[in-house]
Amino acid sequence: YGFPLKTYWTNVSRQSLAELSTQVCVACMGYLFTGYNNQIAPRTRFPILFLSASAINFSFGLTSAQERQKYFSSETWRFIDGGEQQLKDRVKQMWRVLFKACRRFKVRYPIAVPIGLSNFLEGFRGKYAVMLVYHEAMFEVLCEQSLQGAFNT
Repeated sequence: YGFPLKTYWTNVSRQSLAELSTQVCVACMGYLFTGYNNQIAPRTRFPILFLSASAINFSFGLTSAQERQKYFSSETWRFIDGGEQQLKDRVKQMWRVLFKACRRFKVRYPIAVPIGLSNFLEGFRGKYAVMLVYHEAMFEVLCEQSLQGAFNT
């Protein structure tokens, strides 16, 4: 299957599509708002790296209930035992994938403003706890040895 060890395949095969989607990053070089119909500024001298990664959906559709129960009590809307760390580990993996794409394209000044700012948390009572986890996870990943000196932050 293209996995170096059977344990990798076992881990992947046990995950839902929602879980797998948060471990994928689509990276594409391009220009922002150029052309006759939507140009708001002159074309930049160099292309921009656009990154797209899925956040965990706690608000919409069938998967949101499944995602919530992995980490939160449905009665108190607080983290279940180990839930906060499990969520942080998953979010850290998303950040690692994003930063790996940045390094691959030699990005020195990454900006990831909208990630973790509640687009998939609308109406969810644990919203602020999740937002905090997203940002703590990002800073912890940036402090990891493998990323030391990788970016100008």
